[in-house]
Amino acid sequence: MAELKGGFQLRLIQQEEEQAAPEIQRRKGRDAELLEQQRELILTRFVYYGRKNRYTYDYILSMLEKEFFLKAMTLGDIVQQNSQKLADIRREKLTLRQLKKKWGWIVWEP
Repeated sequence: MAELKGGFQLRLIQQEEEQAAPEIQRRKGRDAELLEQQRELILTRFVYYGRKNRYTYDYILSMLEKEFFLKAMTLGDIVQQNSQKLADIRREKLTLRQLKKKWGWIVWEP
């Protein structure tokens, strides 16, 4: 590169670096995969409380509210919007051992 003066040379170098570096696109906000995992765990806990302990809908939502730090209304929306996934989880009939294996950090027994 020819000897150029001051800022012009610096700008040319920056342009070359920008063109050479691959552009990484970053999305702001919450990660979709993590949100899906959270939804799956919420739905699994919902089924667990309903099946194992036979709690009422409102009581289950109040328990989940304490576990996930989400409002009962938000949790109710998650349950309603994911009715197909909820049905799939119910059909799976996961054992306590399977639940502990998948989510070992969660307490599955009262």
